[in-house]
Amino acid sequence: MAFRFRRSKKIAPGVRINVSKKSIGLSLGGKGFRHSINTSGRRTTTAGIPGTGMSYSKSHSSAKGRKTNSSQALSKKATDQSNEASQLVEEYEQHIKALQELHLRVSEPINWKEKASETPPFSIGEMGPIETDARREIEQYKPSFFSRLLKKEAKEMAELEEKLEHAILKDKESYAAWLNRVKKAQTLAAGGVEVYKELLDETDLFQTAEEYGAAVELVPIDKSEVILTFLVNDDVIPDETFSLTKTGKLSRKAHTKTNYYHLYQQFICSLLLKAARDCLHALPDVTSVHCHVEERRMDPADGHHKNSRLIEVTFTRALMESKRFEHIDAKAAVAGYDPAWKFLKTKGFQPIR
Repeated sequence: MAFRFRRSKKIAPGVRINVSKKSIGLSLGGKGFRHSINTSGRRTTTAGIPGTGMSYSKSHSSAKGRKTNSSQALSKKATDQSNEASQLVEEYEQHIKALQELHLRVSEPINWKEKASETPPFSIGEMGPIETDARREIEQYKPSFFSRLLKKEAKEMAELEEKLEHAILKDKESYAAWLNRVKKAQTLAAGGVEVYKELLDETDLFQTAEEYGAAVELVPIDKSEVILTFLVNDDVIPDETFSLTKTGKLSRKAHTKTNYYHLYQQFICSLLLKAARDCLHALPDVTSVHCHVEERRMDPADGHHKNSRLIEVTFTRALMESKRFEHIDAKAAVAGYDPAWKFLKTKGFQPIR
């Protein structure tokens, strides 16, 4: 037999507070009509006609009151996991897309003839524009009321003088960069190919290649032809695919060999197209870009790792300038230049020599 505890106390005319082991309630009203509210979320309204024994009662519970802290915690955890899964899938899809669209990340054509006659940022013996602004700021400095009150004038002036030193340094760097551009442009105009590597540095080709685990070497043949040699590896391709299930959970699956090597081929082709475009944009006298792709592999004949040649292809300015790169497929575009390569769907690129 269970014991029940209940206590009721009148706190005002028509108002009573009810206390039990599980909840606290408040009732309002008197004979004929009464409304009760309980901390459990239950609400009861009772109406009747005194002396007749007839009455009507209606109860309902608040859904909010029934919702427990544990269910809220589980809901939040599920939401956090769903958001994390969505973010991982989005990052994966962006990476795969970027691998196949490197040929769209190219520099604008550089007009070196224009740069050869470019005016300097300022004349030797004169103040540079950044230094001029910094000195003007010092001359116009007036400490505020609070700066004087807190005796911060000396500190603020020291900061302005430090800013002036940085401004002088930036002007010197700006002048040196201008002088370097002019010298390279003049060397190029004179037919010198020794600056080709430096001119190509004006693009982001070398930086992009390094970002995706590849190395690039430029060797000029003459004024109109260059060789770009790439050392690549397939580490850039993820081992797994990421996707969302119908319920929003993360699904991870290993790539099929066909899909894995297809992505690798697309990446290599996109990188080659980018390299050729950057070369032609940075080197106006070049008409042909010969690309060689190599990968470090073990030679089964002697067990030593060596660079194996996988691709040889030549891009010409005439054909490249006719392409609408935003609409092309990288692999199909490179195939149109009759490359020397051997590609197997389930094994990838095979050495050609």
